[in-house]
Amino acid sequence: MSRREIKLARFLFVFLLITSWVFSGWPEIWQNPRVPPKIQEAHAAIAVVDTSNGHLINSSSPLTVAHDTSGSDVIVVVAIAVNDSAINDRTVSGVTHNGDALINISGATRDDSGNGFRTEIWYRVNPDIGTGLNIVVTPGGKVTDLTLGAITLSGVDTGNPIDATNTNAGNGSPATTTVTTVTADTYLVDALVIDQSIGGRITSNTTAIHITDVGTDTHGSSYLAGGAAGGHGMSYDDSDNDEDWIIGAVAIKEAPAGANAAPTVTSVVLKMGNNNTPIVLTENTTTSVVVTGVITDTNGDSDIDIATSTIYLTSVTGAEGCSTSDINCYIITSGNCAIDTSYGTADEAAVTCTTSLWFLAERSDDDGETWTGFISARDTGGPA
Repeated sequence: MSRREIKLARFLFVFLLITSWVFSGWPEIWQNPRVPPKIQEAHAAIAVVDTSNGHLINSSSPLTVAHDTSGSDVIVVVAIAVNDSAINDRTVSGVTHNGDALINISGATRDDSGNGFRTEIWYRVNPDIGTGLNIVVTPGGKVTDLTLGAITLSGVDTGNPIDATNTNAGNGSPATTTVTTVTADTYLVDALVIDQSIGGRITSNTTAIHITDVGTDTHGSSYLAGGAAGGHGMSYDDSDNDEDWIIGAVAIKEAPAGANAAPTVTSVVLKMGNNNTPIVLTENTTTSVVVTGVITDTNGDSDIDIATSTIYLTSVTGAEGCSTSDINCYIITSGNCAIDTSYGTADEAAVTCTTSLWFLAERSDDDGETWTGFISARDTGGPA
């Protein structure tokens, strides 16, 4: 064999070997692994913190319900159901949580022989954190019945919380709507009105926040863990129901893992307004006191936006979550807490919360109990 023939034979051998390797299916280099590998985004799981509900009857006054919030990457969702003959009355004029306005994300109306009904869903990300904070729903006018179902969720994508919404109306059973989600592991929340008093007979694929029989109609709201992306039905079934209904729902996205580091608070000190300690109260008047601390946020101090504080006696029920009392619990709102981002490093801020203690406050030198200052800080990604 000539040198030229030997080179040609070698080339053909190598070519045939590579060709058979590629088309044999082993290894599947164009599929497994993908080059470069596809990056799978990690997420933090959504968790239910609290639910609450309330019912307003034949009134134009606001409906107020106490509700708890805690955790990080938090959202409050308020699902509202209304029935009244006047459309302007049954359209909600506003919703607040601890005085802060919520955003309306969904609303739908249906009229049935003069008995109109409506569902609305409102939300607020990064709400104030605390126990028994008021949710207030103000109707557009005097309503026959208005109910709310509220839920606090943690682990939410607070920068872009809404994945999808949908409303549906129909007649008969089941009352249902399907929300088609884009992302996986959402949580869905709905609001429902059925034009029939059947609350005690309803079955559902969801977890109820409330099912309220209001006399002529049935109101409800519930939540559902979404699972994989795609269509998710929120369904209420009653075999005897042949009446009209309307239902609205929203899907909430979970927070990407590592998207935000919650701030921490250290070096907390409780003292008099003139910086003296211990605190000395004066009979028949108040004494100015402050709680100071250092907020650290590894994402930088520029997005630290709110701090709140509680001064409490160690024996009080609930510790920093206690109920306001001149005797043993003083809650300091964000408006009375000053944040100084010029303090320390780019990740630090000083905080000073100010209030006044009445002379009625229980002494701490008689039984070994102590007064404690607590500070909670929040950045735009979630609370501490």
